[in-house]
Amino acid sequence: MTQDDRRAGPFRSGDPVEVNITGLSPVTITEVLVEGTEDEDWHPAEIVEVLPGDMYSVHVMPLVGAIEVPPVHRSRLRPR
Repeated sequence: MTQDDRRAGPFRSGDPVEVNITGLSPVTITEVLVEGTEDEDWHPAEIVEVLPGDMYSVHVMPLVGAIEVPPVHRSRLRPR
């Protein structure tokens, strides 16, 4: 599978992604240090579980602290 195929298709458990948390609710953020990027709303994450309706449970991976987010739609994810 090529990188282009992965971008077009659905994600799977364990896939490294970036998640956009802009406007998500509820979001819990505690003492977070993340790598600086040009778009601060995208954070490194990993797919934990594939849910119905193009929804995904993700584990956000800040360098320090924690970011907890509800399940997200595929449109909020991009390959890392």
